[in-house]
Amino acid sequence: MPVTEITFVRHAESTYNVAGRWQGQGDAPLSERGRSQAAALGRRLAGEVFDLVVASDLTRAADTARALGRPVERDRAWRELDVGAWEGLTREEVDRRFTDQVAALQRGEPVRVGGGESWAELRVRALAALERLRARAEGQRVLVVSHGGLVLTLTAALLGLDGRRPLPLGHLDNTAITRLRFDGDDVEVRVYNDATHLAPIGEWTSRHLAGGATVVSLICGAAAEDPGPLAAVYPLGDDEPAARLRALADRHPGAHVGLVADGDRIAATAAGLLGRPGGARLGCPDGGCVAPVVVSRAGAALAAWNVPR
Repeated sequence: MPVTEITFVRHAESTYNVAGRWQGQGDAPLSERGRSQAAALGRRLAGEVFDLVVASDLTRAADTARALGRPVERDRAWRELDVGAWEGLTREEVDRRFTDQVAALQRGEPVRVGGGESWAELRVRALAALERLRARAEGQRVLVVSHGGLVLTLTAALLGLDGRRPLPLGHLDNTAITRLRFDGDDVEVRVYNDATHLAPIGEWTSRHLAGGATVVSLICGAAAEDPGPLAAVYPLGDDEPAARLRALADRHPGAHVGLVADGDRIAATAAGLLGRPGGARLGCPDGGCVAPVVVSRAGAALAAWNVPR
C-alpha cells in the first residue's frame, strides 16, 4: 500500500488572536503580523512538492494557504471548533458569563462550548475528514491549512490521548507544521508544532518559560554537538522520564535546559511522557532535531516534536 503524507498547518495570526478573543467559526481576518507569518511559512515550504493543498474555508486559514502561492481547495470540514456564544468574547468575559460551562469543561465533561460543538464532536468531525482525505489522496503528499483546536484534537486522537486532563501536548503556534505519515494501519507523527521558521522557540513554550515553567529540550544528532544557549545540558540517562523531568525543573526553575540522547531513546522518552495506550507512534527524530517539553506545576507537556535547532 502506498505511503500517504499529510502536513497540517495552523493558520497565521488573526485579529482575534491579537485581541485575545475566542474564535471558532467566526471569520476574523489575518493581522498584519499574520500576513508576515504566512509569507515566512511560504518561504519555509517553497522547496516542497504537494499533490494537493486544502484549507478550511474560513478567511484566516484560506488566506494563509493562498500565501503559499499554490492552488487551494477550500473545505468547511476543516473548520475550527464551533464555540457558539463564546465567539468574539475575551477569556475574562467567558469566565464571567459562562461560569458553569467553564467548570464543566475543566472537569472533562462533554459540554458544547457556548452551545456550539463539544470537543468530542470536533474529534469525530476531524477524524471523518481525515479518512475522506486519505481515501481520496492515497499515496500522495497533501497540505491542509486548518486551525489549532482541530489539529491538536486530531493529533491527540491519533496518539490515543482521548480523555487525558490536562492534555500532555502543547497548543499549536500560528503557522506551526504538524506532519503525519500513513502506511496502511501504521500511523506516525513525524513532526508536531514546528514553527521554527518564525522563532527558535514557539510562542506557547515561550509564554510558559516567561511564567516560570522549565523547558527541557530532548536533543539528538547534530544538535547535540551545538545545543545552543541553554542553562545546562545533561545526558538523558536511565531515570524514569517523569521523575527526571521533575528533578530538572526543581533544579532549574524558569530555565531552558537540555537532555541529550540518541533518537530511539528520545522517542521512547517522549512516548513515556505521553503515557499513550496505543495509536500513532512518534517517528524517530531526524538528525539534529529537538523535542521541547514544558514542565510546570500542572505537569509535563510535549510542546513540539522533531523540530530543527
